[in-house]
Amino acid sequence: MTDHRPRSVRARTTIVAISTVSVALVIGALALITILRISLRNSVDRAATSRAQDVASLIRSGALPARLAFPGQESTIIQVVDARGVVIATSANFDGVPPVSNRPGADPPTLFNLRAAPVKDNQRFRVAALSVPTTDGDITIYAGESTDQAEDTVARIGLLLLVGTPVLILIVGVVTWRNARRALEPVHRIIAEVDAMTEGVPHARIAPPGTDDEIGELATTMNAMLDRLDRFTARQRRFTGDASHELRSPLASLRTQLEVAVAHPAGVDVADIGAELLADVERLERLASGLLELARLDHAAVQHAPIDIRDVIDDVLASTASTRLIRCQSEIPSEPVIVSGDRRQLERVLRNLLDNAERYARSNIELRLHVAGDRCTLEVINDGPSILVADRQRIFERFTRLDDSRAEDHGGAGLGLAIVNEIVHAHHGTIQVLDPRTGSGARFMIELPRVHTSDEVVSRA
Repeated sequence: MTDHRPRSVRARTTIVAISTVSVALVIGALALITILRISLRNSVDRAATSRAQDVASLIRSGALPARLAFPGQESTIIQVVDARGVVIATSANFDGVPPVSNRPGADPPTLFNLRAAPVKDNQRFRVAALSVPTTDGDITIYAGESTDQAEDTVARIGLLLLVGTPVLILIVGVVTWRNARRALEPVHRIIAEVDAMTEGVPHARIAPPGTDDEIGELATTMNAMLDRLDRFTARQRRFTGDASHELRSPLASLRTQLEVAVAHPAGVDVADIGAELLADVERLERLASGLLELARLDHAAVQHAPIDIRDVIDDVLASTASTRLIRCQSEIPSEPVIVSGDRRQLERVLRNLLDNAERYARSNIELRLHVAGDRCTLEVINDGPSILVADRQRIFERFTRLDDSRAEDHGGAGLGLAIVNEIVHAHHGTIQVLDPRTGSGARFMIELPRVHTSDEVVSRA
């Protein structure tokens, strides 16, 4: 089905404004005409009733003349008819006219419409019929007030509304169109500036409109978005460059050793070169594994499930016991410590921290788990070189390896702690590096939110 609605915000705003004002004006005009007509008719009815009551007073006092005169009231007609239907008194402007009606009067008077033709030029009247009892029978007074002036007033105002309403609607439409165009000019400028941005100008920004309104907020939000995109792009480029650099070293080593083996096959010790090639391949595998893990973390959501973190610790310690060269002491509570997260990712966190601790520890690694309120804390402590305060955030960046006392290459690609940082934050946790409570070394402390289950126990399968 084709959508015929206008696409322009300015057009839609103008149509809505015109429609709203049109409905309001039409309803208002109809209400005004109706109220005015009712008000004027009530005024005429009151005037006719008042004239009839004035004549009734004359009858009751016995001073009714044959010709009734009401100076300045030429729009009033009066007839007084006796019980036999004979006109016994009349206003000067209605002389010689037979009884206007055979309707009986009443007290209070009844009201009806009359068109007095041809004597009164086909005028329209509202007539009050008032009955006055006398000794000779009931006398009926017919007092009429012309409605022509009231109807003419209503007609003139109706004509004025009929002409003025479309003009007013047109004015509203033009003003709305112009104001909408003026209000949307900053949006069009923003669109033009965004369209003009190219990859060659990565730090281009939208000029603020200088207004403290939604348009200014839009420009600020878009600039913030462009800042995030720039940071993401720079991060991706840096990541790509670092990955290329990290891949180049083992590949160059592989190539060099293979070229030497090809050029001097007689002088090649197969066992030695095989061990060196295997070491380079393992380094490439670690690098590829880290890159794939980071890619998954960037694009996959965490599959949350209740996990007893003690199970994760037990499994990781058991799986690494045969290859661990440094003594590892653990301090784990006896009660379940439940968190919500991905078991595989949490195991990767602990394994990376233990690998990092073993890489730099001199003789001892400590692993501690304890609970405080709604959070649990996992600490991995090694007695190796300390980490400078200035480096304690930088070590969680990708491809970061520290200098000086920690500069010895122990085979890491600089991705392990970056992966830990990504996983911890995906689990709504925090990680920081602190000094050990005693001695030298580094203490990696992770805090994760706990999950309170109905029985606080998860089966330790």
